Amino acid sequence: MAKRQVRVALVGATGAIGRECVSLLFERSFPLSSLRLFASSDSEGTELEFGEEMLTVEELDDAVFSDFDIAIFAVPRAVSLKYVPRAVECGCCVIDASCSGGPCGDSLLVVPEVNGAEFKQYLAGISGGRGFAVKSPGAAAVQLAVVLKPISERAGLRRVSAVFCFAASLYGHAGMSELWGQTVEIFSQREVSPKVFSRQVAFNCFPQAGEFDDGGCTTEERRVIDEVCNLLKQPELGMAVTGAVVGVMSCHSAVLSVETERKLSTMEAAELLRNSPGIIVTDALSEEPYPTAIDMAGSDAVYVGRVRQDDSRENGLQMWVVADDLRKGSALNMVEIAEIAAEKMI
Repeated sequence: MAKRQVRVALVGATGAIGRECVSLLFERSFPLSSLRLFASSDSEGTELEFGEEMLTVEELDDAVFSDFDIAIFAVPRAVSLKYVPRAVECGCCVIDASCSGGPCGDSLLVVPEVNGAEFKQYLAGISGGRGFAVKSPGAAAVQLAVVLKPISERAGLRRVSAVFCFAASLYGHAGMSELWGQTVEIFSQREVSPKVFSRQVAFNCFPQAGEFDDGGCTTEERRVIDEVCNLLKQPELGMAVTGAVVGVMSCHSAVLSVETERKLSTMEAAELLRNSPGIIVTDALSEEPYPTAIDMAGSDAVYVGRVRQDDSRENGLQMWVVADDLRKGSALNMVEIAEIAAEKMI
């Protein structure tokens, strides 16, 4: 018997993450009956490639969500707050990357390599035709959770510390365009005027991603902590995150330090990660002994290098972690969630 195909709406199709979603849906041969693209009125009429086809972007206000099985939302929080409830009411499986409704809201936060089995159990409890929403975390949380999950299962986690080098793509097309524009301005000996960022981003590094809270933590740092602890089911985990925006176009890089309950040697940790889903470990024996942002752009894995002991603490490990935030950390995670949902539908 032929399998049923799935009707998908992609909201935010012209954004940096949305465009990656379009590419991935084609590359991964998602079981589509139809794919329709939506964005703001400013993008209405834009055409995007889907294999050999050209798909025309429609205005979001015209979306009839009862026409779809799955709705992927790659949009800002304010847009999700308005349209996600409508899609759920119409019976859609909604995958929302905005983290609307608080740090994680009431919806299940999903990273397939981390809690894919839990998501499948969740789907099994959904009665036919009932809409629901799940959330895809921020790219930085995806990047860390994929690495921390196998370490936690093998040796337990006592404390986690991460220092992120956030790429300009954290702010989507606007951030990348500003980095490019500032670079041109500097080489043209013109004055740089930041608009998207709080400071000059070209040839610079500054420790502010988002707004500061009363405790001095930024919104992006707080989101990473909340989402990773949620995904690992360890709300009391001691975790500290510092994020600095750097003059890199895309791919987040992080220095990750962990203290485990039981000791893991460097060799054991590297082998554990090498055999875990979604991770590629590079080491001194590789042609590329450590990953870098410029080399990992467009990749579908989280890359780990420089795994080593941290002798300053008991059972301490340190490593360097890089992933493409637009692709692996955002678009691919949403598409993989959609693939699991589609399995239930077909």
